[in-house]
Amino acid sequence: MKSRFMFLLCLFYISFQLTANAQEKSLWKMVFEDEFNAQTFNTKYWSYCTRANPDWAKYLTSSPATVNNADGFLKLRLIKNTDTSVDNVPYLSGGIQTKSKFNFKYGKVEVRAKFSNGQGSWPAIWMMPQDASAGWPACGEIDIMEHVNSEDRIHQTIHSDFSNTQGIKNPSPTLTTAFDKNAFNVYGVEWHPDRLDFTLNGKLTFSYPRINTTKTGQWPFDKPFYIILNMAGGGSWTGAITETALPFEMQVDWVRVYERDPEGPYIVPGWTSNKSQNNTHNDTYWANTFVKKITTTGALNNLNYETSQRPESYYYEHADTLNVTENSSVSFDLTANSLGDYTTSTVLQDLRYTCNYVYADFDGDKRFETSLERIGNVPPTNGVGGNFNVMNISRTLNIPQNSSGRTGRVRVIYHNAWSDRLSPETSVFEGLVYDFPIRIKQKDTKVQQIEHRPAVYRHGEYVISENIDGNYKVELFNASGQCLQVDHYRDTNFRIQAPKGFVIVRITNSLGYSFSYKL
Repeated sequence: MKSRFMFLLCLFYISFQLTANAQEKSLWKMVFEDEFNAQTFNTKYWSYCTRANPDWAKYLTSSPATVNNADGFLKLRLIKNTDTSVDNVPYLSGGIQTKSKFNFKYGKVEVRAKFSNGQGSWPAIWMMPQDASAGWPACGEIDIMEHVNSEDRIHQTIHSDFSNTQGIKNPSPTLTTAFDKNAFNVYGVEWHPDRLDFTLNGKLTFSYPRINTTKTGQWPFDKPFYIILNMAGGGSWTGAITETALPFEMQVDWVRVYERDPEGPYIVPGWTSNKSQNNTHNDTYWANTFVKKITTTGALNNLNYETSQRPESYYYEHADTLNVTENSSVSFDLTANSLGDYTTSTVLQDLRYTCNYVYADFDGDKRFETSLERIGNVPPTNGVGGNFNVMNISRTLNIPQNSSGRTGRVRVIYHNAWSDRLSPETSVFEGLVYDFPIRIKQKDTKVQQIEHRPAVYRHGEYVISENIDGNYKVELFNASGQCLQVDHYRDTNFRIQAPKGFVIVRITNSLGYSFSYKL
């Protein structure tokens, strides 16, 4: 019985791992890989790092004695220099880089490596910008892994003018993480337009976010970077080298670089709180914190999402695709509920101080290239006071020109205002995420002309004249989005009988293209 149970457990584990791996791989597409199986490193992609003044580069030499391939590994060494008559430095070290041969902007890097320990040892896996004309540290630096001496932890760090020169440490630019220093480990970073997620053996260690700040130089990570692998030693960080521990060696099994796969899924943000998430509607703590209504204007098939209770999950994906037209505007109108009345002396629920974010991916590459600024309540500095029962918000997105035929997504996030470093993919703090798939269609030129043709108000009705071929439909809405009238026409003139004031007209032609505007 025990053996059968173990067999079934193994099958379950294998099945789970295969599923997890398939999901993970579907997010990424490999664009670079080196297994270091050849006799020497591939000069198509790699070059020797050259000697320079910084501590890490002061002993570098271009020699097989410090850089070679053996047994399926790249081996980078720091050794004692036995002939100072040719080169007067006391040690020789090895390093290679992809500078001017392979660089990339955004993606995932993973390196499987193992290194020796000893006083003065300093192996590193890191990245620098192809264009470093701004000078260091303003140009930026991404340290995927650094190890010092015989420590039982690694250092993962970013460098910038913001953190190094100005000395701003919030958000923190570095973190140390415990690891097995005697084993091979996989060191990685996921580089997104809004954050750097550092990993160890596939698990997130810490994230450095792009933030809104009046200070300069916080995010120099918006240009192509290249990869550096090197085995250094000595200097101000490690201290003097103990020569009896030499040679120092870093073995690299493989290097892999990925980019986001446009055919893969979107990343669903996680959910964080210092309280547990209860998904039942009877939960009195979260029951009244949700978006009650989301409607749109300007789309071909405007949505009207409405609910009277919090969803079963903090994440909601709309079942239908919202069709929009290129070079147009679509407005998202939200009504968000918070707790109701409360005493100003006690903060019962942080979500009463609520803000809203809207992001959009218009080209379907799984990256949200459009980001609307946060709006909503700001937490009071004394931790008490201030409340709202309902928050009404209107956000407008401009659909790009020449984008027809593409699919994408609009992400609406209802978020606790105590945390203001939200990105489209990182965890929301006690909030909710609403995803709406979109499809961009070519704007119908016949309907587009109506945008520039004013309606004339005569004798209690609006009169619009326009040359629209074929059958078309005219819908009339009031300011709250309620449809008041639907008519079908074929001729070029139509009349809308409505009182003078604020109304919305949507015209849809026989091809399904429509345009909405306000009277």
